[in-house]
Amino acid sequence: MFMMTQISDLVRIAPHDFNKESIHAIEDSINTKYANRLIKNIGLCISVRDILSASEGLIGNLDGYVYVQVEFNMIVFRPFKGEVIQARIASQSAEGMRLSTEFFEHIYVPHEFLPEGCEFIQTENAWVWHSDGEELYYDTNEIVRLKVVSEEWQNPPPAELAESTDELLEASQEIINQRPVWKIIGSMREAGLGCYIWWDE
Repeated sequence: MFMMTQISDLVRIAPHDFNKESIHAIEDSINTKYANRLIKNIGLCISVRDILSASEGLIGNLDGYVYVQVEFNMIVFRPFKGEVIQARIASQSAEGMRLSTEFFEHIYVPHEFLPEGCEFIQTENAWVWHSDGEELYYDTNEIVRLKVVSEEWQNPPPAELAESTDELLEASQEIINQRPVWKIIGSMREAGLGCYIWWDE
């Protein structure tokens, strides 16, 4: 579910962080810039794992910030195809379910990837699985297990007004918040998948 990716970037240290140890100031700057950001075809950035190298800092003439060229390992959320993960049911409809984790909310299980015998109950806005004479409900907010089937990346429109890397990241994040740039598609058709409490008992 989590992986590491190596990134090289020019980060800036604000004057109010000059009292920190250099390594901590650099890590804080990277996390501020990258945490909870999507990088296309890489995944959702979580936090810095470690710093691999850092150049001598150069003070900007106009803003007083210190600029440092850094190579670092970033922990990234990106489940691989076939991996079984846990998520919480966020919403349900006749098309299927939308699931979420604490930090990612665009996980989808289409109705065709639910177990055979599933039925959507419109009046309760919930899916129910008819299995061996029992009615097992998928309750919203319930924790479920699912297998990753695929992922879908969309190209957001270019942020033409962004004049810097920071502004580009902010503009891209606004687009991400409006519509999902990255979606994970999952299945709950196999034994052991579905609501956690079904199998835990």
